[in-house]
Parts: sequence; C-alpha cells; structure tokens
Amino acid sequence: MVILSYLISAAVGAAMGWFLTQKQPDYGLGSTGNMVVGAVGALVIGYILAMVGPTLGGFIGLLINSVVYSLLGGGIALFALKFVKRP
Repeated sequence: MVILSYLISAAVGAAMGWFLTQKQPDYGLGSTGNMVVGAVGALVIGYILAMVGPTLGGFIGLLINSVVYSLLGGGIALFALKFVKRP
C-alpha cells in the first residue's frame, strides 16, 4: 500500500509540473524538468507532511492523503524553483 502511495504522489507531482509548463511555457526548466521537480517535490514534501500532518485511515484515506500531500509538495517545489532559477 505504501508503494501505491508513492506512485500516486510521483504521478500527481509530475502532472502538476506538466500543467504548469502548459500554462506558463517560460516557467522553470521546461516540460521534462518541471515534471521531475514536481515528482521529487511531491515525494519528499509529501513524505514529510505524512509524518507530521493529519492522515486519514483506510484505503480511500491513503489515496486522498497521497493526492493532497503531493499537490502541496509539488506546488511548493515548483514555487521554490521559480525563485532559485532566476533569468
């Protein structure tokens, strides 16, 4: 079940990076780079939030936690990338 949570987090983070590239083409590292940063950020920050933040029980709770935490994690990582990589 934990592996499923990691896969969902990575997929949602990568989708967030791709979506951001579609909305703002000159943002970040390009499509592939933003997808990687979103996926890694979703995994790392999602893992930290899962240890610290509130969690829901059961299989549906695991899915909801994975999606919500990965959206937050991917968003934070991509937002931080904006300030680290300045033109």
